[in-house]
Amino acid sequence: MFDENIVKTGSNELELVDFRIFKQGHDKVYEGIYGVNVSKVREIIKIPSLTELPGVPDYIEGIFDLRG
Repeated sequence: MFDENIVKTGSNELELVDFRIFKQGHDKVYEGIYGVNVSKVREIIKIPSLTELPGVPDYIEGIFDLRG
């Protein structure tokens, strides 16, 4: 059963999952280590197609329209 009090701001509930993402750069592999408090996750979506943007820094892959 879902407890709505868990997702309230300031709750002390914490269930953490951590993961790593690797990206091949021009001369090396970049690693990002991330952690997510799963009690705060509302939904998980499939990776969407990204639209590239001209003139943005290399760390921005692109944008996508989440809700239409």
